[in-house]
Parts: sequence; C-alpha cells; structure tokens
Amino acid sequence: MWHTHRGANKYGAIKTEYQGRVYDSKFEARVAADISLLVKSGDVISVETQRTFDLYGKNGNKICSHRPDWLLTFKDSHQEVWEAKGVETAVFRMKLLLFTDNYPQYDYFILKQTTSYYAFRNGKRVLRKRKA
Repeated sequence: MWHTHRGANKYGAIKTEYQGRVYDSKFEARVAADISLLVKSGDVISVETQRTFDLYGKNGNKICSHRPDWLLTFKDSHQEVWEAKGVETAVFRMKLLLFTDNYPQYDYFILKQTTSYYAFRNGKRVLRKRKA
C-alpha cells in the first residue's frame, strides 16, 4: 500500500512507497497506481521504469542521457513515455527537446498534478485535459 518517507527534496516532494517501490513524490506514486490499473485491465502489456535513453546532437555526438519515469507498451504495440512532473527545470526542457528529436517514435506525456497533461507527438506540443 502507501507509505511516505521522512524528508523532502528541494521542491517539497515527499518520497512515497507503492507496492514495494519508492517513488520521488506522492504524485509519482499515484501515477504508478494508475499504471497498475492499466496493466490489470490489459490495456498496457509492458511497463519499463527509469529506462535510460542516450541523447545525441545534430552532429551525432552524445550530449547526455535521459531517464523518464515510465515506458509503457500498449496492447496495440504502440509505446508511450510517461513523466510525472512537478517542477519543469531548464535542464528537463532541454532534455525533452533532445528526446523528441532523437526518438520521434515515442509519444511523450508529461503528467502534471493539475487537471491537464502535456503530450509531445512528433516533436510538437499538444495540451490535453485529463479525464476526471
């Protein structure tokens, strides 16, 4: 079940345990619970957490790596990257741009604690409302 850990990071997030795994925030643990429901329903057939993606510049040199929260594979075989995000830093925005350039085959969803989330498809930002 849920278990919060003492101490918070510089953005005020409190580490939270869900199903034996410690997440960086309560919100991230809630997203993990939602993903568990998608797996149980059969909509998602595979979940990979914290997969590392190497990011390259236009000249082909490796610039950095990016490790999003989840890579989901759905039953129709399409894949989505999900990132639970409280604070979007300049470094995150730079990595997001590099990711969408390097991996256009993935839809990238930035889940926010508000009622909306941002999706990136083929490098273009799309705002969508989360269903209540």
